[in-house]
Amino acid sequence: MSTELIGNCGYTVGERGYFERINKAFGLSEVINFSVGYDYYNGIKNFCDKLSSIISEVYSDVRNNAKIMSFLDERDREETINIVEGLNEVCKMWARSCSDADRAKSILSLSASETRLKSGYKKNEIEKTARKVIRGSYSGVSSSEKIRLLEKAISSSVIRAANGNAEKLAYLLDIEQGKGDNFLFDVLFKCEYDANPRRYTGRNGKEICSRSYNSNILSEAFGNSTISSNSYGYSKKFSEILGKRFERVCKEMEDDIDKGIRNRDYILDSNGERMKTAIAQIEKVGMSCYGLRGKVDVLMWFVGGNQRDVLQLQRNLNKLGFRGSGSSLKEDGVFGRRTCSALEQFIEYFTRASFKSLTWSTIWIDPLQTDLTGIRQDYKITKNGEKYLQLLFREESKPVLRLDRHPYGKNRDFPHLNVGTLDSFTKRQIINAGKWDHFGISNKAYDALKSFDQTAKVIKVSGKTLLITGIIADTISLGKAIESDLKDADRKLGKTTSIEIIRIIGSWTGSAIGAKYGAMLGASVGTAALPGLGTAAGGIAGGLIGATVLGIIGSYSGDLAEYVIDISELE
Repeated sequence: MSTELIGNCGYTVGERGYFERINKAFGLSEVINFSVGYDYYNGIKNFCDKLSSIISEVYSDVRNNAKIMSFLDERDREETINIVEGLNEVCKMWARSCSDADRAKSILSLSASETRLKSGYKKNEIEKTARKVIRGSYSGVSSSEKIRLLEKAISSSVIRAANGNAEKLAYLLDIEQGKGDNFLFDVLFKCEYDANPRRYTGRNGKEICSRSYNSNILSEAFGNSTISSNSYGYSKKFSEILGKRFERVCKEMEDDIDKGIRNRDYILDSNGERMKTAIAQIEKVGMSCYGLRGKVDVLMWFVGGNQRDVLQLQRNLNKLGFRGSGSSLKEDGVFGRRTCSALEQFIEYFTRASFKSLTWSTIWIDPLQTDLTGIRQDYKITKNGEKYLQLLFREESKPVLRLDRHPYGKNRDFPHLNVGTLDSFTKRQIINAGKWDHFGISNKAYDALKSFDQTAKVIKVSGKTLLITGIIADTISLGKAIESDLKDADRKLGKTTSIEIIRIIGSWTGSAIGAKYGAMLGASVGTAALPGLGTAAGGIAGGLIGATVLGIIGSYSGDLAEYVIDISELE
């Protein structure tokens, strides 16, 4: 049985919850915030904008602290570089590379000019000398004086800084080693950094390039995702991880769609359009979903509209014996190939011609044409719940024609017509009405008239004018209602059904013949002389009674014959 396609995740394919579920299942939503689950392009765009902003912040941090880069732990700087490269690879994967990434890497790798030490001496020489300043013991020079003497020597000279003190001079010369003031500047800078490294922090408040600094970057980029817990010191394969997650999302969609095609399931138009939008979004960000949108089109054959109408149509067709291409028509509320085939069989049988080659105009109308004629139908309901059809003229409460059934004379069961008169009737009208009042009719005529309710239709087929009631009229009405739904859906039935049947049903609509019949019936019942066979009361009643004018058509058999009445001669 065709059903609406349910994905492996348990959600209807194409509904909003479907995308949210698969995004979560494959770890996308824990990294990327999608305003709606299928808005992949904007979600990724905003995600990459966030990563670019993080990279720019790192660049700003390292640029502001470029002078101490040489003194930072090389492994920490390498980790920051790996993170920046990893984030930028994600951006590049979606064509949104950040130019600040290379600038940040230049500083972190010490290749930028602003990271060079002022003296030009090697880092290890400066670090070794700085340790002597902090840890060395010099006679006559206190620990508090060591830094102050270096500052004086840089601002003036070693001699002036010693101020004639031999011990201080010996200390300064041991530190300076003949390498000049710039060397002393680098040593002093290293000492100050070692004394208080927390002065050199990034915008996240963490020591620049420290483990906590790097961990904070990952947390800002990926939240609590497992992506942020990659091993320290290794290349960051963020783009590879996210790419695989997107591939799994695409594969899940494709598997669900292929399953739907195999099972002949369907996707509602709204969900199908959402699926195609999602696929287009994924393709827009560089993922390959070749041919997937076309597969969605295959599943979008469901007409939509009122499923209860379709279900009732299927029940009617089954009851009437029209079951399409199978042994039975499944009653699932889906207007698919088999339902269309069954309706085609019904129309072809009913018209006695190949509906695909019809050139005549088939018409159905409301036989009363109340707006035009003033004739309206109503029902009398007795105390025991019996319901009797009656026809009234305009706002009059007294019926001019009513179906009735009760014991009468020697007849225990007497189906008959009650024909009334109005104050405006002429003497001749009153006499004619009296002839038909309490006129007995057959059970078949009674049942046919009893079925004459809102579903009654007049159609013209191959030169005959037919009154159809009951399940036949109901089936045609349902077909027309579905045809209206199809118009709302751009008459789309998809590749599995034919639209020719809809063209035929669509032609059963009101036209001049409706006005002609309505005017004739209204005039006959409301104001004419009730001459007999040419009236609604006389014509319908007499025809049914005599089985000549309104007889059941002999060319129809079985259930159809009970609901088809020939009223050709009323034309």
